[in-house]
Amino acid sequence: MVQEAASLVSAQVELSVVAEQERRLAHAELRALRAQISPHFIYNALAAVAGEIHTRPEEARELLTDFAEFTRYLFRDGRSYVTLGEEIEHVERYLRLEQARFGDLRVLVDVPDDARGAVVPSMSIQPLVENAVRHGVERGAGSGRVQITARVNGGDVELEVSDDGAGIPPERVSAVLAGAGGGIGVSNVDARLRATFGERYALRIESTLGEGTTALMTVPNLRGEREAIEVAELA
Repeated sequence: MVQEAASLVSAQVELSVVAEQERRLAHAELRALRAQISPHFIYNALAAVAGEIHTRPEEARELLTDFAEFTRYLFRDGRSYVTLGEEIEHVERYLRLEQARFGDLRVLVDVPDDARGAVVPSMSIQPLVENAVRHGVERGAGSGRVQITARVNGGDVELEVSDDGAGIPPERVSAVLAGAGGGIGVSNVDARLRATFGERYALRIESTLGEGTTALMTVPNLRGEREAIEVAELA
């Protein structure tokens, strides 16, 4: 009995060590993601603001507020998890800045209230949206559509980020998820989802050449907002 008890305690200690390592990994990956935010985007956002100052000063003021709130959210410390509603507000600021840059960028956001309280890793939606803009809009000479939709499905919240760009060859999808090509955003999100919620919640990518790409993200529908975030932080 003593040996069995000792084995049980040893196993619990090992599990706690693994959980702590996964938690530290998730925090490190979040810091890495923040560090790689493109200076190119920052320059273009400020250039878009400058371009509106003389002709549309009110719009320039709103864009500058969006940029300030975007950077504040991006570089704040202490929270690795947020509600989906907070993350969507951050993404909408990003998209407004990109719309100022691309006149033909069409945006559709359909995230119902009953999904917005779900807990997600901080900075988990923005890299998916940035990827959609970069590959679906920039490569389309500034014209294209980015769509964000979410729905509650049983005990989960399912979210999709799609574009109508050129699409990804089927043999390249796994490489994108692995972070090939120099960008870590998508693979970073995938790693943090799996570390936080388990392999069942790994990020998925579906793409059709000539029609566009969709990133599919599923998270457990933890409720209670603040309390749920505290639970996720301790996970």
